[in-house]
Amino acid sequence: MVLMGIELILNSANINFVAFARYGNFGNSGQLTALFVIILAAAEAAIAMAIVLNIYKMFTNINIDEIDTLKD
Repeated sequence: MVLMGIELILNSANINFVAFARYGNFGNSGQLTALFVIILAAAEAAIAMAIVLNIYKMFTNINIDEIDTLKD
């Protein structure tokens, strides 16, 4: 759920970038920024998946509320 929230925020920012670039006469800067954000989101998803797989390998559980030994 946390990762889905981050993805929704990034997608809404992309829509805003493209819309402001289209109707604000800013040229292609909105589309290029949206492309950069999409690449950033893909990298973030890959890193998050690696973290989730590592947590599952260590604890055999991926519930965020039950994993509190990472603080040690």
